Amino acid sequence: TITSLYKDNLSIGVLIGLYNISIVPADTKIYDPVSILTSVRGDTNVSITLERKIYNVSFDVVDQYGYSVQGYRAIVRSVENSSIVYTASDRLSIPYGVYIVTVTHPDLLDTPAQILVDDSKTIRIIAMNRMSIVNISAVDSITKDRINIFSLTLSYLGLFSPLSVNTSNGSITIMVPKGYGFSVSIYVPGQIYTGVTRNFVASNDTMQISIDVPRAKYMLNIKVVDDTGKPVSGTFSAASSFTSYFDVISDGSLSASLYAGTYRIEISSPGFEKYVDEITLTKDTDYAVSLRPTPLTLLQRYNQLYIFALVAVSLMLIARYVEKTVRARLAREEKLF
Repeated sequence: TITSLYKDNLSIGVLIGLYNISIVPADTKIYDPVSILTSVRGDTNVSITLERKIYNVSFDVVDQYGYSVQGYRAIVRSVENSSIVYTASDRLSIPYGVYIVTVTHPDLLDTPAQILVDDSKTIRIIAMNRMSIVNISAVDSITKDRINIFSLTLSYLGLFSPLSVNTSNGSITIMVPKGYGFSVSIYVPGQIYTGVTRNFVASNDTMQISIDVPRAKYMLNIKVVDDTGKPVSGTFSAASSFTSYFDVISDGSLSASLYAGTYRIEISSPGFEKYVDEITLTKDTDYAVSLRPTPLTLLQRYNQLYIFALVAVSLMLIARYVEKTVRARLAREEKLF
């Protein structure tokens, strides 16, 4: 048995015979020990090829925010020999060496990273997120008209602190990490609209989102009387550029639930002039109306008074005539006696 240290090659003198040659690398992380059997019949050159040690490597891929990435593909290329390429989506068995790993995923940028494979281990790779460019506009849920002035609050579903933005040109453009869910809350100044929140996922490189903002609803409480203060029944209608409403007024009152906005209202009742007005509804409102009788109604009302007065005068005249007649007769009878 002969034991020798060497760097690249070794020359030794041995007797003719059959030999077992064992090579133990200085760095056992790179190569495995190897043994071969060779026959020496004279001067002999023996070339021994060492195989690099194989390691099991798995990848822990996270995005730039530290969230785990699933469904990726890892392309592993040797630095020493670029023609050596491995692909994996989880675990890989590869020889010792330095490699460039490129992780590909629809939501991530192709991010190369250099790694040293010198042991079986899990290697963390941080990949940069692709960003979705999202343009958000707000429209009236009924008319579909664009709302120019509104405030927007953006949340990456708990990832960051909410971001608030104001606009006066009808739209806002933001950037959201691709693949991430995000929440959009819209508030329109004034009393016309109510706030609205919608959830989305940044699934494309560019997104155009139009959010319907609902109009607020308010109560219009109507009281209708005549010129004497008595309740009047009839019909009520309200019309705007975006909706209309019709209902019956019973016993002089009606409560109508209407969208915020400007309305032309009409109140009608037999025997009274039609009432027309324009109102803007921005809160719960009490609305009192006194209807004016038509000329015919007034005439009928005065005719009744005239007849009553005529009957009363007639009865008085008759009573006076009867009284006068009775007295005259009594006077004549006194003269006879």
